[in-house]
Amino acid sequence: MLVGLATDCKEATEKVHSFPPDLIFMDIKLLGGDGLQLTKRIKAQHEKLAIIIVTNDGLLEYKQAIYECGASYFVSKSSSTRHDIMSMHESIVSCKRYEKNGQK
Repeated sequence: MLVGLATDCKEATEKVHSFPPDLIFMDIKLLGGDGLQLTKRIKAQHEKLAIIIVTNDGLLEYKQAIYECGASYFVSKSSSTRHDIMSMHESIVSCKRYEKNGQK
């Protein structure tokens, strides 16, 4: 497994286009932009890419916006445990491996 980190919207966009990942953990608040808008732009070009939005904000209206931008999942920083996040990661990566092997 390779793990990358981007410090702002511009770097994230460059990394996604140069080496499309299987999974992105996207914070809503980013330097140089908005995580929801960046998610929307990335999903427009990489439709099957799984994006998990990570935030402290858990308002119902906000969750709606998260899914409308194309995010696959939502994780609350305040209520999710490391185990929850690792389980979600493993589930997504396992599904991606299954799809890559031609089994849908």
